Amino acid sequence: MLMLAAIALAVARNARQWSAAFAIAFGVWDIVFYACLKLLLGWPASLFTWDILFLIPVPWVGPVIAPVLVSLAMIVAGIWSLGREAAGRPLQIGLWNTLGVLLGALVIVLSFTLDYRNIMAGRMPNPFHWGVFGLGMGIGGVSYARAASLRNRFLDIPRS
Repeated sequence: MLMLAAIALAVARNARQWSAAFAIAFGVWDIVFYACLKLLLGWPASLFTWDILFLIPVPWVGPVIAPVLVSLAMIVAGIWSLGREAAGRPLQIGLWNTLGVLLGALVIVLSFTLDYRNIMAGRMPNPFHWGVFGLGMGIGGVSYARAASLRNRFLDIPRS
């Protein structure tokens, strides 16, 4: 994480650029990590193979496709933000949309940790909580998209 944060810091001129660059670096790293595992070890067998994502404070588990989808969303959001910065129209995410993105992230984490007792007992995970995961992705995605569209609607379109 520190390495990814340092890479983002090296290319950023402000906090917005740093967070966008970090999101891109983290997302790309995660997807490349899974691709290298597949090439070198033949794992995962499919995008629906279960993986242990983190162990702190409890095990986070889910099918490989779930963190890959999160990574893709992070890459898209980071590229969008950096594109806006480069065009001189920085994306400003207000308090409510920031809270929405954070709530979405929290719900996604919850989807990965709901089965931690079963995992801690050494059993196989129950079916993944796709509804909870989708809710988290939806809350975060809509909050980010709303911020991006509000910014476009009110500040970027010239009035005639």
